[in-house]
Amino acid sequence: MTNSNLNQKGLAGSLNGGLVEITGELYNRTTLPSGLNVVSLRMPYRRGVVLGLVCRVGSRKDPKDAKGMAHLIEHMLFKGTRNRDAFALSRAIERLGGNIDAYTTREETAIWSHIMSEHIESAIEIISDMFRFSLFDPNEIEKEKQVIIEEMNDVEDTPAQKISDIFPHIIWGTHPLAYPILGTMKGLKRIDRLSLLNFFSSHYTLSNSFFVAVGGVEHQELVDLVQKWLNASDVSATQTAKQKKPNLLNSGSFFIVDKKTVQSNVIVGTEVFPYSDRRRYPFILLDTILGKGASSRLFQRLREEAGLVYTVYPFAEFFVDCGLYGIYIATETDLVAKAMRILHSELANLSKSLTQTELEEAKTLVRGRALLESEGILFQFNRVTENEILLNRYIPLEEELSAIEAVSLDEVRGLASEFLAPQNLTGVILGEKPYEWDSMLWGELKMFNYEDFED
Repeated sequence: MTNSNLNQKGLAGSLNGGLVEITGELYNRTTLPSGLNVVSLRMPYRRGVVLGLVCRVGSRKDPKDAKGMAHLIEHMLFKGTRNRDAFALSRAIERLGGNIDAYTTREETAIWSHIMSEHIESAIEIISDMFRFSLFDPNEIEKEKQVIIEEMNDVEDTPAQKISDIFPHIIWGTHPLAYPILGTMKGLKRIDRLSLLNFFSSHYTLSNSFFVAVGGVEHQELVDLVQKWLNASDVSATQTAKQKKPNLLNSGSFFIVDKKTVQSNVIVGTEVFPYSDRRRYPFILLDTILGKGASSRLFQRLREEAGLVYTVYPFAEFFVDCGLYGIYIATETDLVAKAMRILHSELANLSKSLTQTELEEAKTLVRGRALLESEGILFQFNRVTENEILLNRYIPLEEELSAIEAVSLDEVRGLASEFLAPQNLTGVILGEKPYEWDSMLWGELKMFNYEDFED
């Protein structure tokens, strides 16, 4: 086993001349002989712990003809093991006052539990049971496929979610990073038990995973318990193929997916850099100025001043090898053109109009929100997991905040000019064709048939 630890002292205060630790973190990372990394972040004075097994397998690893494989596996881990049926799995955690859940992203699949610290071993044993001994019963597979189809139907009826599935296809075409996390109905129907087991055994390995715990946890105890319950001899050690970076498509183009909706939903954005890129720090500040909070530029221009939208926000997703940035708005069809003219004006002048005052206020907002959120165990669990998946190391929060504090106005202006100039952005409208569309600003609207990607 190899060990590394980092004692990060957070904010501290004094009382009667003595030093009182307000926040403190103790990060440890141990690599087991199986290749499984065991990671912990101790948060003093916490009664609970969030812990989980995270596999470096997400929807971008799905087979081309079986989109939705990773997400279906996530569901099947709850459908019974050699030792427990589905009800017993849920009851085993809930009778201890905790909960157990899972999620799939484009990069990872995770099983996690929030439990009182005295029940850590029980949670680890249950997660181990799910990971090592899930049955993948054929009847349960077919039932769960129907459950996921209903989940897909929910997305179809929720335009804000549907356009979020469409936009990556506009940017990256058929690249696996553009696959919808839920998969497609056709792809899901092609999956059988054999293909599911083959995919699981070749991708969901200990050497391709890590176990993380955050909160009231002692690292060595965690390592001992993980070694006890996650035995490498029971799990394949097959390595997964290296993934390819996508190519940016359709830069500077605007598309429409014709669908009758009450509002038109719009995303405009572009590909950006990976999580590991240091430009992420000035970009966080640019994103904050543009759309984080009621005092942000887009909220003020489009909602408060123009009264054109209820919902407007930017979003960013960072991956191992690239990133995705977009701005989402929803408004009535006959107001789309007007809203997009305001958005174009704001983005076209963004680089030159940014001020030092805005930058300093954005730094204060980012720091304040991060420190407040860092008091939560689940927030810290997500931070540690994100660092492990995208960097394979841990960055203390104060280190990131120091990097943000050091950002200059020129850096932020440079990113605005490079990535958010309107002529370089790609957009999509989900809804009916808007009135008075300004093709001089955004280009001609092109029809986009999303069903071409539903195979």
